[in-house]
Amino acid sequence: MLADILLNPVFSARDMALERDVIIQEIGAAQDTPDDQVFEHFQLAAFPGQSLGRPILGTVDALKRLRGEDLQAFRARHYLPGAMVVGAAGKLDHARLVADVAQRFDPLLNQQSAPVPPARYYPGESRLDRALEQVHLVLGFEGVSFFDPDYYAAQVLSGVLGGGMSSRLFQEVRERRGLCYSVFSFASSYSDTGVFGVYAGTCAESLGEIVPVICGELNGLTGTIGDDEVARARAQLKAGLLMGLESAGARSEQIARQIMVFGRVLPIDEIIAAVDAVDAQRLSALAGRLLRADRLCVSAFGPLDQLESRTKIAARFNGEPVAAAS
Repeated sequence: MLADILLNPVFSARDMALERDVIIQEIGAAQDTPDDQVFEHFQLAAFPGQSLGRPILGTVDALKRLRGEDLQAFRARHYLPGAMVVGAAGKLDHARLVADVAQRFDPLLNQQSAPVPPARYYPGESRLDRALEQVHLVLGFEGVSFFDPDYYAAQVLSGVLGGGMSSRLFQEVRERRGLCYSVFSFASSYSDTGVFGVYAGTCAESLGEIVPVICGELNGLTGTIGDDEVARARAQLKAGLLMGLESAGARSEQIARQIMVFGRVLPIDEIIAAVDAVDAQRLSALAGRLLRADRLCVSAFGPLDQLESRTKIAARFNGEPVAAAS
């Protein structure tokens, strides 16, 4: 069934019209979700004019122009063996599965996929002033790729900074100061680049205070990081990795993803060892490498009267004294 869908899709005008209407409604729903919008515009600011910066759902105008022949041409360019992996897990016969896949996809065997141009990070800015109840803010930097030696260190660093209720951001910004309801960090990696940063949702009145506090916590990562913090973040990361192996569906997705990225399936023991090798000194060095004023990207959505300029926010990462907004 899957081979038939990939090799012989119809893309009839009726089906195209039905699916187009569904996706347009989905775009409308996403536009009504500001905490999604702020990340979408962060990607746009960080990767302008590139596929990583484009909205996943597309645009209404582009959807209205799309026809069945456009999808057929896209399929012919991208759904090729060089860009395709079949992953499976559960009660199966591996040799039989491989033979069946080879037979079903035989028409594609001599075709190659086109190379993908590398992404280029840009320290940009996106500000969308809207009359909302909350301000949604992302402060981000260029992160690390899947192939960077500090890939697992970036995941642990994000855990120390804003990975749960025991993290620095949650404790300082929410629990001690009560400046927001939601605050967390993220470390997303791709094959050639990555992003590292912080999200916070707060009221407009707290915006002038929360920005310097978040910057202070980010700057603090280049100083002393406690061994207990590192151990807690490592344990949290390992628990997530192991729990992700508890279903056949998750395992098949992991297999396919690792083969596409690394060209092999990574043994779980190898991953755990890489996580355990991360220490506090390595995290402080990585923070110094990533959290650079000249690489700051800002995305904000909501009432923004109290939000400092990007230049002032960036100056906080140079150690320059910048007064908090009133």
